[in-house]
Amino acid sequence: MIKVFGSNFLEKTINNFTENLILTNSKGEIQLVNSMFVRDYGYSKHEIIGKPIDVLFAKTNDPAAVKEIVTLSFKGDWTGELYHQKKNGEDFLVSIKASIAKDEFNNSTVLTMVTKDLTSIILSEKKLKKAQNDYYSLFLELQDAVFESTREGIIIDINPIGVKLLGYKSKKDLIGKNARDFYVDPIDRERLARKLQENGYIKNYEIELKNKLGERIIVLETSKAIKDEHGKVIGYRGILRDITEVKQNEEMMKKYVRELASANKKFFESEKELKTINASKDKFFSIISHDLKSPFTALIGLTDILIEDINELSKEEILSFSTNINKSARQVFNLLENLLNWSRIQTGRMKYSPTTFDIYSLVEENISLLQGNAARKNINLENDVLNNIFVIGDINMINSVIQNLISNALKFTQNGGSVFVSAKEKKSFVEIKVSDNGIGISDQDMEKLFRIDVHHTTKGTNSEVGTGLGLVLCKELIKKNNGKIWVESELETGTTFIFTLPTKENSVN
Repeated sequence: MIKVFGSNFLEKTINNFTENLILTNSKGEIQLVNSMFVRDYGYSKHEIIGKPIDVLFAKTNDPAAVKEIVTLSFKGDWTGELYHQKKNGEDFLVSIKASIAKDEFNNSTVLTMVTKDLTSIILSEKKLKKAQNDYYSLFLELQDAVFESTREGIIIDINPIGVKLLGYKSKKDLIGKNARDFYVDPIDRERLARKLQENGYIKNYEIELKNKLGERIIVLETSKAIKDEHGKVIGYRGILRDITEVKQNEEMMKKYVRELASANKKFFESEKELKTINASKDKFFSIISHDLKSPFTALIGLTDILIEDINELSKEEILSFSTNINKSARQVFNLLENLLNWSRIQTGRMKYSPTTFDIYSLVEENISLLQGNAARKNINLENDVLNNIFVIGDINMINSVIQNLISNALKFTQNGGSVFVSAKEKKSFVEIKVSDNGIGISDQDMEKLFRIDVHHTTKGTNSEVGTGLGLVLCKELIKKNNGKIWVESELETGTTFIFTLPTKENSVN
């Protein structure tokens, strides 16, 4: 036993070592161990003291190295790694630092051996190696492009998917290329670099690139700035996700949605048109069954009286019957004419022959034609249109519109009232007004005007009857002449029908 180590102070000092301490005598017998040795090897001090040092060495070691240490035959210090064996028989790798103390005769007297369990270090190295291998496998196998570049954009590393994405055959051909060359718009690279400088990273930044063949590709870039110890940006590392196909599919989907919306719109318009056609058909049969039946009934009744009582009637009575027959016949004729024109418009058989004409002259002709109707009700009928206001349209169609509107105004104006026609030139069209100070139209009835699907007819101030088709016809004729028509009215004050006609070819107001 080596007495020099018997002091409590020295024992406490040895036990504070963080490594395993083993001392042997010249015979190779263990004389001293510290607490760390007891923890790592599993022996108690009582069990190991006096045991030969070679009990600690595993059989898997190099015999020469073990013999050198056990026999104290090495010169100077010995360092290396060997396998030791714990009390439970488990082998574990340790690092060894061994040294020999000699007496004054240069004889070896004491072996001091410091060991350290390398198990945790080996595990850490294995984990690190595995992590490195996993990272590299991920780098190689990832289906997104992974790259690293200098601050200037020079590519210094890229994975196989990145090589393929940019249209190259090998990584070797791509390393050293400048990333700027792959941007469709070089300014995008400057914007991206500026964001990286400001924020240190970018996430899912959409950019458009071009590969070696010039083909455009759209990617989402997620990158991070690499900085040195002074915080200066020295490069970039990131991932490029190819979304070209996704964007193409999105565009196809948008196109499909647009086409579907267009088809739905056409379907809706077709449905609306079908409803209008059905309404037109119903209106047509309504007019035939009702509005034509009434005047024909009057005609038949009056002619029956004339046939049966002709010899008993006075000249005044015959004249009265003849006048009423003429009135009913004209009513039927006007109705048939409107029906014919309306049906021709609906079937596209009404020929549109536009010319340039003076609206004043056309209004003047209609006022002259209807002056008799106005005189019978003592209505003041005036043409307030100025000379030389020219419009473009089919003169026959517009003549029918003006005639209908003036007749309508006379019908709903009281005896002694006024009807006047005016016109005002606008930028590319003329606005024509037919106004009266008659009975006016309620808001509820105004909503029914110009509609073929609503049967609306009102008797005039002298019980004049209408067909309810005149305004519908006016709307169709004005539309065909690239114009618009609407009404403004107030009950007991009067009504103004307004329509527009272009002053330039192909103009729509």
